Amino acid sequence: MAVLRDLKIGPLLGRGSYGRVYKGRWKSVTVAVKIIEHRSGSPGTASSSAGKQIMVGRETAVAASMAHPNVVQTYHISTMSATQRAAITSTLRGEDAVNSRDSKNGSRQSAAAGAFADDDNGGSSSSEDERRDPLETWMIMEFCEKGSLEKAMRRGKFISAEHGEPDMIGIYKALLDTASGLDYLHSIGVVHGDLKTA
Repeated sequence: MAVLRDLKIGPLLGRGSYGRVYKGRWKSVTVAVKIIEHRSGSPGTASSSAGKQIMVGRETAVAASMAHPNVVQTYHISTMSATQRAAITSTLRGEDAVNSRDSKNGSRQSAAAGAFADDDNGGSSSSEDERRDPLETWMIMEFCEKGSLEKAMRRGKFISAEHGEPDMIGIYKALLDTASGLDYLHSIGVVHGDLKTA
């Protein structure tokens, strides 16, 4: 867990059934921090306790082993209980109080101040232990600073400024990059299953 002590969490980038993604700073690098919540759902589904843990285990194992210029890199993965996270949080909050006094606007944020302010520990659980101490998996990943393909398309990135027509070279390069990343994933036995422009 010492690795997470170097982590500073910034704004929330997205939230879904899988958990949350934040922009962050880790070892002087801008990163994306994906926090996967291990909560139970309907028995026998991927959102059930056992199903979710298997899914998270698969994702983290695959993510940790990937290395390709067209696939987002994963730098570090930690799975912890809410109790362990709270221990780290209290330490970070103590450091944050000192940091806030030293900064003019107090805008510095640790993982404690950013990622946990909006935690929702509601929902039913299949076991009393899980209800008391649910798990979270934190994935520290490469931050894609140029944004999504969808945003690039909305900004007109693939329209020629000179002629107002589709920039076929730019489109072709984006397709090649995507195909190259998918080809790599297929070569190691991974089917993405959720490819989208967003």
